[in-house]
Amino acid sequence: MIDTTNNRVNNLILHLSLIDNVGPSTINTIVQSFDKLRMSGGGEIDLYSLNISDLQNIFGISYQKSQLVVEGLRDNSILEKELNLIEKNKIQITTILDSGYPSFLKEIEVPPSILYYRGNLQNLDRSLSVVGSRAASSYGQRVIKKIVPELSLDKLGMGGDYGFVIVSGGAFGIDTLAHKETLAFGGRTVAVLGSGLLKMYPYQNTKMFEEIIQKNGAVISPFNLNMEPLPGNFPARNRIVSGLSQGVLVVQAAKTSGALITAKYALEQGREVFAVPGLIDDPLSEGCHELIKSGAKLVTNIEDILQEFDITYRQKSTFEIKQEITNPILKACIEPVSLEEIHISTGIEMDKLQIQLFDLQIEGKIRQNFVGFWERI
Repeated sequence: MIDTTNNRVNNLILHLSLIDNVGPSTINTIVQSFDKLRMSGGGEIDLYSLNISDLQNIFGISYQKSQLVVEGLRDNSILEKELNLIEKNKIQITTILDSGYPSFLKEIEVPPSILYYRGNLQNLDRSLSVVGSRAASSYGQRVIKKIVPELSLDKLGMGGDYGFVIVSGGAFGIDTLAHKETLAFGGRTVAVLGSGLLKMYPYQNTKMFEEIIQKNGAVISPFNLNMEPLPGNFPARNRIVSGLSQGVLVVQAAKTSGALITAKYALEQGREVFAVPGLIDDPLSEGCHELIKSGAKLVTNIEDILQEFDITYRQKSTFEIKQEITNPILKACIEPVSLEEIHISTGIEMDKLQIQLFDLQIEGKIRQNFVGFWERI
């Protein structure tokens, strides 16, 4: 058997997670009993050798769940197949017993027993989830561009840089805007998927997911690698989005928005909940207004968020923000500039520059204004 985790217990947790209708609650009950027994010097139990009655007596799980576990562990092929895919696609896993498992997520009730991920899952102790409507308007875009850059800039807390890891769900709309704005300003972001890592959804965001991984962030999923993006997966995804963070910022949400589910989970998990107000007749603001009425912190600027975490705010100048953008074209386009000015500023050959400008335009990062000058969106 290929052991990509170098840990027999982790492989067992992986195997359990691949059994249909055996969820984190049952798995965590089993593995936590394992851990307690091991810590007390009682040794390890060979789960593969136990029968239904043993599982009931030792772990206190139901007959039905015990039967599913016993039958599922007999099928070693599902584990072998998943381990091969993990190795082939250079994917990593972390389980509830690992020291590297995200600390905030471990605190919630019934945390996912296993996470698949690509990228860097370390140092998430300062993190904020940003969620909202898939049908984000220009107002939602402006809010993201006003708040996310300064929150996400990571200079180890020096000079007013707050260094929040921005967590979201990778979906269209506010999620995508939050991820992309963080990337544009050199911050770290984490995308939590409602599908397996070999079935990334939405697939149109695949390029963005790869950029997140390359730029020290992570793309993660609690689902097996080939899990399709089924509707029932997304509440579980939302619960992880809130669980990974110190708080959740909701930017534009209708009354039935999935972002409100994330906010509900955040409240249950004892996290801070923030909401951005909008026009009183805008359906995309109804959910945010309901949250504010229910006690969520009203947010109109970065200071409203920082106050809740006892962080002192310092206004950045345009020059400072410009200096911190890593992409030279985006740096040149902080204010409207001509093609020739970008060419001179960046030193990029004209034919290559035009290709890169086109790519950035397609990605929604820059545009040409009415006089033909290029500017950041």
